[in-house]
Amino acid sequence: MTAPTAARPSRPVTLRPATTTAAGGRRIAVVVGWPEQRPLLADIVPVFERLGVRVANAVALPGEDDAPASRL
Repeated sequence: MTAPTAARPSRPVTLRPATTTAAGGRRIAVVVGWPEQRPLLADIVPVFERLGVRVANAVALPGEDDAPASRL
């Protein structure tokens, strides 16, 4: 087994659906739980775009177990 690195953290990134109200548009929100420090938005947007998902905005949230989270 390899040691955790920035590319492979010791705890996985967790995704879960978030409830939102979108007026006049189709929006899907997800809450992302980060295993370590919250990354820069500029670093994660390209990852989501490669998956075909456009990030419209991000809001920092308190996470569980003192882990940071973001609503994208």
